[in-house]
Amino acid sequence: MNEGTLSLIIQWCLLCLIWMGSLDRPLTKVGLTRASLLAALTLSLVSSFVSWKLYFLPVQVSMSGAILPILSAGWLYVRFPRERRRLLLLAALLTAVLLTLFRMVLFKDPVLLVLDETTLIAIVTLVALFALTRDMRQQLFLLFLVLPLTDGLYMLQFLPQMERSEIGSEYAQDMLWSTFFLWGLALVAWSVVKKGWGVYRAVRSKSDSHR
Repeated sequence: MNEGTLSLIIQWCLLCLIWMGSLDRPLTKVGLTRASLLAALTLSLVSSFVSWKLYFLPVQVSMSGAILPILSAGWLYVRFPRERRRLLLLAALLTAVLLTLFRMVLFKDPVLLVLDETTLIAIVTLVALFALTRDMRQQLFLLFLVLPLTDGLYMLQFLPQMERSEIGSEYAQDMLWSTFFLWGLALVAWSVVKKGWGVYRAVRSKSDSHR
C-alpha cells in the first residue's frame, strides 16, 4: 500500500460515520459538533498533499499531517482548566521525546521491528496515552500534539543527510490516523467491557438476593 493511502481510507470512513450520526455521542463528550468535525475532516482530506517550505530550514511542513493536528490540539488545550494545561503540555513534550528516541532505536536496530513500524508506534503511543490520563479529551490532545512533534524531532535528526525533508509526510499521516483509529477501537472495547461487567454484576446481585 502506498504511503498516505491508509490515512485517506480512515478519514473517508470517519467522514461517512460522522455523516450518518454514528459518532454523535463520543463527539458530545469531546465537545464537538457533527458539522465542525465534518468541516475539519474535509479540510484535512483536501490539504493532504499541501505543504509549506520553511525559510530558515530545508524542511517542508504538511498542512494535513502537522499543522492541522497541532491546531486541533491547541483548540482542545484552551478548553482545559488552567491548572491542567502545563502538566499536559509537559507530558506531551516528554512523550514526544521518548517516542523519538524509540523510533531512533528502531531505525538503528531493525531487528526490534516485531511489527510494522506504523503499528508498533501506534501501540506504544496508545499505551502512553492511557497511562497518562483516562480523560478522552486529554488523550485526544496528546495524540494530536505528540505525533507531529515526534515526527518533527525525528526528521531533524536526519536533516544534515537529507536534501529535502517533510514534517507530517504521507508516512506520518498514516501513523497519525492509524493511531487515532486504534484509539477509537480501544475506547469502544473498553466501553463494551464496562457494560458487560455492569450487566454481569447486576445479574449476579439478583441471583444472590434470591438465595
